Amino acid sequence: MASNTMKPGARKGEKNVQPYECFYNVLNPLKKHLPLRMQGEWKIKDVYGTLIGTAAERQSIHSIDKVLVNNPSETSMWHHLKKLNIDRMIEINNRLLSEPIMDCIDKEKPHIFIIDETDDPYYGEVTALNEEYVVSGKTKKSANQFYRYITLYIVIGQKKFTLAVLPVKKDKTNVEYVQEFMEIIGKMELKIEVLLMDRGFYSTELFLSLQKSETPFIVPVKRHGKEMKKLLSCRCSHYAKYTMDGEAGPVDLSIAIAAKYIKGKYGKGCVETIGFIVSGIDWKPQKVAKVYKKRFAIEASYRMRNIVRPRTSTKHPSVRYLMALISMLLKNIWVAMKWRYFSPVKRGPRTIDEGKYRFDQFRLML
Repeated sequence: MASNTMKPGARKGEKNVQPYECFYNVLNPLKKHLPLRMQGEWKIKDVYGTLIGTAAERQSIHSIDKVLVNNPSETSMWHHLKKLNIDRMIEINNRLLSEPIMDCIDKEKPHIFIIDETDDPYYGEVTALNEEYVVSGKTKKSANQFYRYITLYIVIGQKKFTLAVLPVKKDKTNVEYVQEFMEIIGKMELKIEVLLMDRGFYSTELFLSLQKSETPFIVPVKRHGKEMKKLLSCRCSHYAKYTMDGEAGPVDLSIAIAAKYIKGKYGKGCVETIGFIVSGIDWKPQKVAKVYKKRFAIEASYRMRNIVRPRTSTKHPSVRYLMALISMLLKNIWVAMKWRYFSPVKRGPRTIDEGKYRFDQFRLML
């Protein structure tokens, strides 16, 4: 950029956001939590700095070598990145993502949490190196094999952060991942207002686990079976009881049925009903439906993350996982910087000036 300063009008006087601030806000957590043993002329800053460049430019390690100057060669980059241990990365991923944003989270208030999955298409061969981490799914972008990541997300008004990202392994169930996330929330000393999940987490095992831990949650129902279809055929909002059978045995569930008047939209009748399995909350069905809409904020987060996801064709699960973590970290840092520098002083609740400091500006400064 020709001009490398921006005047955000921060809460504590005028302050310019410098490119080096953006860069080091991303680099420092990587150096702290994922140290690398370095030899020769290159330092850890050079390796991670180059990787940040691949993310900002949406390039591969091979192609970024032609864009940056004074950076490690492609051979040197792969030599160092292959030192990474995926188990260690899984262990520290929450600290890597959350430490830079903790000043933006109020621990005294309960928050909305979202658990979801995202897929990175994989077009290569499955070998002993990656067979644990390559999963099959519906064809997407001409691929039916993916590296899948399950994410924990927190919504705090205008702020949305990724708190943890775990690579999906074939031998682990969604229940195990959700339990890991509950442990993370507990260690962070955060309070849960409600946990939102999509139909991919629809199982008796998970519902029983969450009920046992007294975790409030919302999951949309699947329109399977005559009984469920009959419950959803009503024309008014109400609660209903439903018993769901599964491998873990029958589980009694509470269904919030929200009726929405759509006035013949899309050729449908005047009333559309949506059902949600709920536990630990006593909200009206319409509020359940309204709060659940916040789950779709994570879809926007995934789109932004894909803008800064380095390109790669590597089989190495550890390198792919690192690239996923960096793309999530960039999004977190950007939101935190907006909160710190672009939150105008005014009466009422603190808000972010969304018209300033767009994500592309942050990316270009990197």
